[in-house]
Amino acid sequence: DDPSVIRDMLTEHEITASDRRVKFVTLKAYEKAGGTVRRDLFSDGEDGVFIDDVPLLESLVAKKLEKAASAVRKEGWKWVDIRPAFNRDDYAECGRRFPELVPLSADEQAEMDRLLAEAEVLAAIEDLDADQEARLDAINERVDELNDRDSVYTPETLAIAGAVVTLGNDGKAALHCGYVRPEDVPPKPRGGKAASGDGTEAAAPRDIHSAALTESLTAHRSAALSAALLEHPSAALAITVHVLALQVFYNSGDESALQIIAKPASFRHVEGSLAAAFIDKAREHWSKRVPGEPEELFGWCLKQDADTLRGLLAFCVAQTVNAVKLKHDRADCDRLTNADELAATLKLDMAAWFTPTAENYFGGISKAAIIEALREIKGNAAPAWSGMKKSELATIAEREARGAGWLPPLLRAPAETRMTVDA
Repeated sequence: DDPSVIRDMLTEHEITASDRRVKFVTLKAYEKAGGTVRRDLFSDGEDGVFIDDVPLLESLVAKKLEKAASAVRKEGWKWVDIRPAFNRDDYAECGRRFPELVPLSADEQAEMDRLLAEAEVLAAIEDLDADQEARLDAINERVDELNDRDSVYTPETLAIAGAVVTLGNDGKAALHCGYVRPEDVPPKPRGGKAASGDGTEAAAPRDIHSAALTESLTAHRSAALSAALLEHPSAALAITVHVLALQVFYNSGDESALQIIAKPASFRHVEGSLAAAFIDKAREHWSKRVPGEPEELFGWCLKQDADTLRGLLAFCVAQTVNAVKLKHDRADCDRLTNADELAATLKLDMAAWFTPTAENYFGGISKAAIIEALREIKGNAAPAWSGMKKSELATIAEREARGAGWLPPLLRAPAETRMTVDA
């Protein structure tokens, strides 16, 4: 047998100095704490340094994360969790609150109100002349300047929400804030009672309708709402954005009458990727714009222009995409077929989003598969490859794939486009 293959098998589950836990505490700190290492004379760099005392490493990680969490607790969160790795699914039952823009001063708010009122008047003009267009551009620019301010978590959010301190893929402490556990969600005002003139609660009037009649009447009203929406596409756009954003930003959908379900997909396995960073940046952008409380979202949506609603709609819809093939999925299942159609529609080029590395791809395939990938990338095979270790080949493949546009077969575009759309 090839000695390199045997060595790879023996060290497959060991921790090297390139592990994010080691980078977090640093190899120097680990050794200073009494930790020992083994070095592979046939490997260069961090991959050839193996950690002997894993429990010590884990304790150092926990200690450093606790130190980071202590600083976060001083910010006033209701609770702070410490997790070795962050998984959004662990907090799927939680709602989410986001930082809000620092309030404008009285003068700035007055200026904002004047600008928005003027912009609304200009927007109603069908054909703007050059001066009017220039004025509208100037208004939009100034509104953007006023909106470009810091965001903070309000005291009300800090009182009910928590933060998660975890270890990121880059080997640094990462912070995920604003999660609200179900038991900490503030109760809504009790229905059925209204305040009387003297400030006391007056009893609600007795319902004169039977349950069957109530169902019949509200069925008519529901149908009428549906019919009315057909004549008001702008309102339909606003409330569609509303119900999707409720689920994406607040983990709530009961407040909407629409039977539209938006289940945000998990981004497990892609943390730290270019696509994940792009999505996180978009989430941060929209989190600053939507109101802090779900009850305020509907009114906010109705006040937005079509471009804002379309942008938020695109973000919310994008959060629901699930093109992950699981072990039990057939390659031709409807969901994955639709994902292929969506990719073709969007002309998705995975080379712009994914570069195979030893960590995210080559280290997970066989030595023979790495050699075949190298053959595709370079156009020929080097005789020395067969005598190398898998880890060495993975490093070479990572270097050769960089900038070559080569993709694993699973990420390549289908040979035939399933769906075409007008440009």
